Amino acid sequence: MKSFFVSLALLAATISQATVNFKLTTNGMVLYLHTLSIQKTDINVKINDQEGNTIYSKTFKSAEANRAKKFNLAQVEPGTYEVSISDNFGTTRQSVTKLTSGLLVNDGVKVFIQPQFILKGRHLGVNYLNLNNLSTLRILDPNNNLLYSSEVTIPNYSKQFDLSKLIAGEYTVAIDHDGESFQKTIILN
Repeated sequence: MKSFFVSLALLAATISQATVNFKLTTNGMVLYLHTLSIQKTDINVKINDQEGNTIYSKTFKSAEANRAKKFNLAQVEPGTYEVSISDNFGTTRQSVTKLTSGLLVNDGVKVFIQPQFILKGRHLGVNYLNLNNLSTLRILDPNNNLLYSSEVTIPNYSKQFDLSKLIAGEYTVAIDHDGESFQKTIILN
């Protein structure tokens, strides 16, 4: 029961810091991104076309993270584009459609919270706020062989792993969802 409350406290702390708040506005073929990074952290802004190709990617240092960003989309093909903003706590996405008459910001913002991987000795704790219920947890050995894989289907995921029988080395813990992978390397001595 104690680990459940610790899990909830970690998730509440993560949610309170979660990702960058932003607003997309348009003027003709120009897209404006207004960001508000609560934490002093760098942010990465990425724009992908409907095939998933990145047409823009830049990391803004924390000092410039809260300044408005301007993107002229006049030269790109009509279609739907996804704007993705990431920081140390997760990723937020929203789509924009380019029409011949201008840009349309689509409703619906997707938020992906960074999972917490906590290694204490040879015990690994995984805490994850699963907002979309389509996630997979993986643990890989030092040779990238799959040791564990499980679908994460509950919103508040918390699990403890006893790694005491594993040999020393670098292991990878990952949560994959919606084309994104949050990974951490852990070192067992």
